[in-house]
Amino acid sequence: MVFRKIFHSIYPQPDSVPAELRKATLYLLRCVFLMGIRTPPQHLTSHILSPIGFVMGYMSHFSDLSPGENLTSLQVTFNAWACSTKVIVVWVLVKRFDLANLALDKLDRRLTKPSEWDRPHRALSGSNRIFFCFMTVYLLYATNTFLSSIAMGVPMLQNYYPWLDWLCVQSVEYFALMGACFQDVCVDCYPIYFVLPLRAHLGSFADRLLTVRQ
Repeated sequence: MVFRKIFHSIYPQPDSVPAELRKATLYLLRCVFLMGIRTPPQHLTSHILSPIGFVMGYMSHFSDLSPGENLTSLQVTFNAWACSTKVIVVWVLVKRFDLANLALDKLDRRLTKPSEWDRPHRALSGSNRIFFCFMTVYLLYATNTFLSSIAMGVPMLQNYYPWLDWLCVQSVEYFALMGACFQDVCVDCYPIYFVLPLRAHLGSFADRLLTVRQ
């Protein structure tokens, strides 16, 4: 299958293939690269312009919103700023991702028997599948919001984009929201993609201890 060739890391590897658990963070680190928060950083201003657009849109449409819409818009604005703050924190700590992968490489070298590779392989595929599940949910939300706003004839998020017609802004907001989805998947879920490989190694270590005791 073409999909399997492209996203091969979401499928368990055969037991004849040595464990390589740094691939459990493969798609996470690619997403981090696309966000521009590797070293040197790129496009960091895009993570700041989005929450500013939310605030300006909220202020300019404040009198036109119902109380329920006001609360929802306020929550979305707060979430946008919180997400950008977490992106900056991840950018500061992104080098630790590489250090964690180096530590996983050292642990992988201790797994010398094919019988010890099954658990890491399952952790690798499980981690990447979780990443795709989160990404799918976020992108479905963005697409559903976009299509619903088009059907109702109202702006999607009412971000403030000067000199742009709102119908043109709809497509701009959609891609901006997709970018926010990439941010959320990275900054909210990255501990999962490191904890699962670590648990796999701890499980293998426990198995070796039991073997020694016997």
